[in-house]
Amino acid sequence: MRNILFLSYYFPPMGMGGVQRSVKFVKYLPEFGWNPIVLTVKDVRYHGHDRSLEKDIAEARVIRAGSLDPLRLAFLARGQAKAGAGSAGDSTGLLNRVILPWLFVPDSKIGWLPFAVRAGLQAAEKNRIQAIFTTSPPHSAHLAGTLLRRRLGIPWIADFRDSWNREPFDRVPTPAHRRMNEFLLRLILKYADRITGVSSRVLKDMQCLSRRPADDFIWNPNGFDPEDFRNFRHERSNRFRITYSGTVNSVHPPDTFLAGAGKALRLEPALRKAFEIRFVGSVSDMDLNGMIRCYGLDGLVKQTGYVLHAESLKHLSSSDALLLVLPAESGPGVIPGKLYEYLASGLPILGVLPDGEAGRITLDSGRGRVVRPGDADGIASALIGMYRDWRKGKGKRTVGYRTDAWTEQFSRKRQTERLAEILNEIAP
Repeated sequence: MRNILFLSYYFPPMGMGGVQRSVKFVKYLPEFGWNPIVLTVKDVRYHGHDRSLEKDIAEARVIRAGSLDPLRLAFLARGQAKAGAGSAGDSTGLLNRVILPWLFVPDSKIGWLPFAVRAGLQAAEKNRIQAIFTTSPPHSAHLAGTLLRRRLGIPWIADFRDSWNREPFDRVPTPAHRRMNEFLLRLILKYADRITGVSSRVLKDMQCLSRRPADDFIWNPNGFDPEDFRNFRHERSNRFRITYSGTVNSVHPPDTFLAGAGKALRLEPALRKAFEIRFVGSVSDMDLNGMIRCYGLDGLVKQTGYVLHAESLKHLSSSDALLLVLPAESGPGVIPGKLYEYLASGLPILGVLPDGEAGRITLDSGRGRVVRPGDADGIASALIGMYRDWRKGKGKRTVGYRTDAWTEQFSRKRQTERLAEILNEIAP
């Protein structure tokens, strides 16, 4: 068994979607001959925690390094936030969207960098580390990877769960900030032995920026863990229930969908008696209840707040359709991680999505309808069609995850096998 130093800022007990990829890699890597020594941050003040994920990594060795980033300092000053408290989040709000980008480059977690590098070097002294893996966001993790790669002289994989500064909505405050971000990205692309990512479009952009061979950039998408779906069964109720799983905020606003839903009720009056919309996840930085009233959906919308991952899957199982939303300005390489668990559920998907990879994958599944953001009429038509299918019984099924070859390509175990293949190639 060979050792890999695995750097991931977001790691249990933190929850939310960004943690899943790291957890599942750490869970399955030993099956393919690699022992992950995880390097993450000490406790931070964070808006979503999920200790149930720790069962997947019970055998993993985890090193926790200090940090001077705002989330760590907030924890030291005020203690832990309650799970689901939007005020403790680090992805929404004026502070994080406006102020911090001015002060920190490439991101507010740069205060973790010196601690992570020191802890990584200490881990290398005590263990025979044969490769390094860093995953972002935060992109500061890749700067730690750059320094460790140069100090230790061992192969390094830089993994991108999101783009850096190549997508339209990832704007930085000034041209000077953008130049600095691009400089740091070029530095990482220079020293990483391989670059992996969840989006082929983002990888292509980085390959053009670096002018390195295309073979150095490897698509390894997000996905689902079949073990999480072992007991998954669709439970049909007497209501047509469409569920959105994930955070609702100004980055992922549901206003157009709600407008379309309100229009669908006017066009198909029978829908009102059978319709339910469910938002499973935290809501912040917007007046969702005001939107619900505005579009005449009072009494038809349920909100759960933040829930643990296992509970979110239970909500999917009691749904009849699933909702995926991206803003019009999101880039073509943006793919919400929840899409793959939607695919594993076997349920119909309504995607309110711009042109891009997320829409293509939704349509390729054979169970998805895609409407462009802003098209309330198209959303209303899609909802009415899905409701009529449900009423005819077409949605009545008992499923786990779909085991066809197309869906299986998004298995977390398959993705980990691919990661191990890359490691074996660069660290024979």
